[in-house]
Amino acid sequence: MDETSFRNKRGIESEQQSKREFGKSELPLPSPNTILEVLTFPNKKLKQEAVLVENITDSTIHISNIMIDTLKAMGGIGLASTQVGWGERVILTNVSGNDPLIIINPSFEPFGKIKVDSKEGCLSLPGGMAVVSRHYEGTVKGIGLDEKEIEFYINDLEAAVIQHEIDHLNGVLFIDHLSKLKRDIVIKKVKKIKKRMEATR
Repeated sequence: MDETSFRNKRGIESEQQSKREFGKSELPLPSPNTILEVLTFPNKKLKQEAVLVENITDSTIHISNIMIDTLKAMGGIGLASTQVGWGERVILTNVSGNDPLIIINPSFEPFGKIKVDSKEGCLSLPGGMAVVSRHYEGTVKGIGLDEKEIEFYINDLEAAVIQHEIDHLNGVLFIDHLSKLKRDIVIKKVKKIKKRMEATR
């Protein structure tokens, strides 16, 4: 999708303007208390790179809050906008299990070269897990829904989650960090679990 298709202008929106690009098709904004569908591998939208949020609109706030409900419903600790078909750079994390943190246009700057290996899973790859090497600590920067700048130090699991979610915004999945052999093993398992899930619907 071209970059301009993701842009929204600030201000009061008319009925027609209340629609926004949500993935590749123009859909009405989700209603409150909606649980968004989390895209799963091999959906091609997961490989699309998100664009910067230029203006924080009512739509940005609305969908961000629905992402929180979706994350809680799925029992995850992190979610990226691209996982729900939204093409702007927004992530949320909930490592503590309390109130999820929303970060718009996030970036991560590692401290030094120390990396640690840890097992990762992903809502977009149900049942798939593998050991991934990530920077142990660093600084995360971005913007909150209140338009204030965010900057703080993170390490360990929280740092891994932030890096994982920013990867999503760049069209990168955790399996892209694996060797072909390990990647194929995870994909095979995910496909088997998805097939089982579909059979029970």
